[in-house]
Amino acid sequence: MALATCAAALVVSAPAAALPPNPANSAQTISPGFDDCPAGESSCPARVILEMYERWRPLNASCDHRAVFALTYLRTTEAFAKAIAGNPRFFEDGPWVNHEDAVFAQFYFLSYDAAVRGEPVPVAWRTAFDAAASPNVTGIGDLLLGMNAHINRDLSYTLAAVGLVKPNGGSRKTDHDKVNEFLATVADPLQDELGARYDPLFGTTDTPAPTDEAAVLEAVRGFREQAWFNAESLVNAPDAGTRSLAAASIEAQSQAYANSILASATLPGYGPTRDAYCRKNLKPSFAVELADQKLKRVVRRGALRLTVTTDGPARLLLGASRVSGPGKPNAREAGKRKRPKPLALPLRFQTSRAGDHVAELKLTKRGRRTLAKRRAAKLMVTLKAPGLSATARGRLRGGPARKPRR
Repeated sequence: MALATCAAALVVSAPAAALPPNPANSAQTISPGFDDCPAGESSCPARVILEMYERWRPLNASCDHRAVFALTYLRTTEAFAKAIAGNPRFFEDGPWVNHEDAVFAQFYFLSYDAAVRGEPVPVAWRTAFDAAASPNVTGIGDLLLGMNAHINRDLSYTLAAVGLVKPNGGSRKTDHDKVNEFLATVADPLQDELGARYDPLFGTTDTPAPTDEAAVLEAVRGFREQAWFNAESLVNAPDAGTRSLAAASIEAQSQAYANSILASATLPGYGPTRDAYCRKNLKPSFAVELADQKLKRVVRRGALRLTVTTDGPARLLLGASRVSGPGKPNAREAGKRKRPKPLALPLRFQTSRAGDHVAELKLTKRGRRTLAKRRAAKLMVTLKAPGLSATARGRLRGGPARKPRR
């Protein structure tokens, strides 16, 4: 029950249930110095999810401990997108929630990027990132430290940035509380996935009764409730000094929670165990398959067909640059130290879902001529995405091909 134990450390002072908003909340907003998706377009959640995938994939591929929270946040945002896709009226004001979702994500992205550059970050995030680099913190600790920094801290500023009051003067608290409904659908499958990918402790703490998931959900709801009232203290502050005190309280509170989590999630020397487990269970985020094809047909068609498999939306770059086999050798085969020229035109394409995607690489003129001289060929295809690459090799048989038409 380590997950429930750590979660209990988060709810020491957070409100236990949803409370009514202050009817006298100010309609002002507090800019964090950036904005995203201000009009709340329906395309915003998909764009945010794509960026989350691109940030998570390299972390996942290297078994970086930061992947635990990155995947958690990704799956939660996917659940949000699924909720509104299934019911456009799930929220009273969908554009406002889309705006909130995009700004909220930017707080995480900016803190992560600043940490990578070695720049100062909020203290709760510094604790989370330092813990992820430690060999003594469990995956459960990484999860909860990220949740604390992002929900307990960032959400307060996000709500203050997008506003707590509707144009007609009504409160947006109803939509804020509505998020808790789809969060409940994420907890159990997410714990299974985290346990399968990163740390067996996620699995060993799972029980037939959902007591551990309930403890985490209670912590999340408590954080979200606290974030709303923290945002109220920011927007209702009568002057800059009072607002600064409110902000300082948010920072101190999130750090206090972080200290509690660390006390419950430190296991000296545990890092190598979870790292080995992650590597053993690592699954590629994408792959490319070059099935055997008739060389004559490839040359005549002037294109090479492939299948790309992805674990979610992705922006990809494909190319074929190496050939070998019976026939006239290329420069590399002849022993010349020349970089092989591309056999196919680079193909950039974007997927919007997980699964298999058919792609077609158009051969260059040189590529067609090269293949036309061969009775068979072995090709290497490269697939690239932000932070990752994959290769595939395949055979073309059925030559010699006819001379390609010019």
